[in-house]
Amino acid sequence: MTTVFDPVRLTAVALDILASGNLTAAALAVRQQARLANLVRAARQGSRFYRARLARNTTAMVPLSEVAPITRADLMAHFDDWVTDPALRLDDLKAFIADDSRIGLAYLGKYLVWESSGTSHQPGIFVQDAQAMAVYDALEMLRRSAPRPLLRWMDP
Repeated sequence: MTTVFDPVRLTAVALDILASGNLTAAALAVRQQARLANLVRAARQGSRFYRARLARNTTAMVPLSEVAPITRADLMAHFDDWVTDPALRLDDLKAFIADDSRIGLAYLGKYLVWESSGTSHQPGIFVQDAQAMAVYDALEMLRRSAPRPLLRWMDP
C-alpha cells in the first residue's frame, strides 16, 4: 500500500515553520512574496484554467487583489483544466473515491483524494500530494500543541 505520509518531509516542514516564527516582519513579507510568486508560476505552468485566468497580468508578482475569487462550482466545472497534473481527471477521481476498497490508498501512488460534504451546496473533490500533506500535518501538529510543539510530536 502506498501512502502520501512522509515523516521526513513532515519533519523538514515543521522545522521550517518553527524557524520562520523568528523572522522579522520584513523577512516574513519577503518569504510570503516569494512563495506567492512560486505558486503563481506553478499555476501558470501547470494549469490551463489559471494560465488563461492570469493571462492579463504577465508579471511574476500578481497582486492577489487583481485575482478574482473563484467559487467551488467554477473549480468543479473546470476541474480537468485547473489541476496542475494532467493525469488527474475528475471522472477517474470520482470512480476512485466511490470504491470503498480504496479508502486510505494513494491515487496514482502519490495523491490523497477526498470529497467534501458540500456544505456550500457544491461537493468538491480535493487532491493533495506529499508536500501539501506535510504542510497541513505540520501546521496542525504545531498549532495544537503550542507553546511547546515538540512535546506532542506524533500525537494524533
